[in-house]
Amino acid sequence: MTSSVRRYETLLLVSTDVTDDELSMIEKNFDLISSNAKGKVSRFDKWGKYRLAYPVNKSAYGVYVLVRYELPKETAKAALPEIETLLKIKCSEIVWRHVTVALRPDAPQAYHKPEPVDVARTSNIDSLLKENRVGNLLDSVDSAGSHLDDEAEA
Repeated sequence: MTSSVRRYETLLLVSTDVTDDELSMIEKNFDLISSNAKGKVSRFDKWGKYRLAYPVNKSAYGVYVLVRYELPKETAKAALPEIETLLKIKCSEIVWRHVTVALRPDAPQAYHKPEPVDVARTSNIDSLLKENRVGNLLDSVDSAGSHLDDEAEA
């Protein structure tokens, strides 16, 4: 009988003061817990700094980290509480909030993450308008504005 593997992801909200060493420690612990459970971490992705919808620990900003991992069904019941203990007790100063979900078997590997505030914006206003399909709106404003200029001159 083959053991079925389930995919999980844990999204962490951590302090903006988190160091690379602290993130490395969290990653190593995820690796250790998952490997002890005959699973593996497939992704440990630091998203960056984001403005929060409401203050957490008196801070308006936080850093998000996404961890994706696989665990066999039979060992997940022991590994998931161990991850929970890691985040709530050992990392309580660093990790402000976290949520763990089981991914659907057909869930894609790729995901879309929003642009963090700590990365320089590379797009210009034209591409922003084009992406949001409001480029034609400016054309109509320009033509309406030039029409008003014609009336003012008359």
